[in-house]
Amino acid sequence: MKIKPIVLGLASLLLLSNLAFANTEAHTINPEHIVNETIKQLMLKDHIPGVAVDIYVNGRAHSYYYGYRNLSHKSKVDNRTLFEIGSLTKLFTSLLLAVEINQNNMQLNDPISKYLPALQNSQAPAASITLEQLATHTSGLPLRSPLPQSDLFNINTVATLHQYLLNWQPPAPLGTQWQYSNFGMGVLGMSIEDKVGWPYPELVKKYIFKPLTIKDAGINVPNWYFNYAQGYANGVAVPHWKLPMFPAGGAIEASPRDMEHFLSAALELPGTPLSLVVAMKQTQTPYVQTSVMQQGLGWEIYPFSPHDARFAEQAADKIMGPLKATQLSASQAQFNGNLFMQKTGATNGFRSFIAVVPNTKTGIVILANSYFNDGDIVNAGRSIMAQLIQLN
Repeated sequence: MKIKPIVLGLASLLLLSNLAFANTEAHTINPEHIVNETIKQLMLKDHIPGVAVDIYVNGRAHSYYYGYRNLSHKSKVDNRTLFEIGSLTKLFTSLLLAVEINQNNMQLNDPISKYLPALQNSQAPAASITLEQLATHTSGLPLRSPLPQSDLFNINTVATLHQYLLNWQPPAPLGTQWQYSNFGMGVLGMSIEDKVGWPYPELVKKYIFKPLTIKDAGINVPNWYFNYAQGYANGVAVPHWKLPMFPAGGAIEASPRDMEHFLSAALELPGTPLSLVVAMKQTQTPYVQTSVMQQGLGWEIYPFSPHDARFAEQAADKIMGPLKATQLSASQAQFNGNLFMQKTGATNGFRSFIAVVPNTKTGIVILANSYFNDGDIVNAGRSIMAQLIQLN
């Protein structure tokens, strides 16, 4: 796979100009100025109706809201506006997996044949896919569930899923390629459901939403739901995104105040239940090395290099793979709170981004009700993080 050369641009200029401003403030961090400058330029560039930003700087919370959740009604974004968080859902799914592992209900190296009835005692390659491979995108399963090939083959039932897995052939030996897979994360969610015997929404509510006091969030909520933002693409309203078959891959809708609570847990701040502190560290531990990053359970893990202008100049489109993947040894697979951990999300009409450097107690969540280039929201988030941590 060819990766295009990175060209320095808007994010680098923002980083330098905002650092210059902040350095005149004699040891005073000004999150509002840094966030305002970056987010307003992002909204202007990508024609985004509304954005919410929650940050922690050295453990202190700050929240900022911009624009409208619905252009037609001129309803403003606030702390209870529901955004589709897309693939940030995968962090909740991975955290749920870690919770089940710590309760001795599951193991990372368990094959999915242990949980999906149709694969039990099967010699099909899919039967050997492990839970770790699903959570680290190294299962070989495709990005999305395959499109229907006929009226008789559409993966919208458990029976058709099992039929597909029984006939699936991996593109490479299991665990040797990193290939981003919404489908694989959906299968992980179904495996947890089959083990525990509860539907995914109920599992997330019990083990994550309730302990973290996440009150507004839902999964595949009705379109009329209170404070649900309208999503847009190129300024045009688009239908809300629903994933009834594979909710674990990207179906959570959450408010800024919800994501502030999740961000606090991702930084292991006081008040986070111990069980979730332990589970979160497991998700933020690297298990796979690629040429681009290390992969945790859901989280992408990078060196933190804020002085390098290229840190905030990522390619416009998210890398989906395939990339060569190497399994890290037990001695290499260690949590390191000085690394930069991030995840992006998208639906037809929304974008989202989360990033943390746990040992600095600094992190960010950006929620936007428009679909636009992945690189733009990553660069905005990285630029803000770099400035805040350097000035801290």
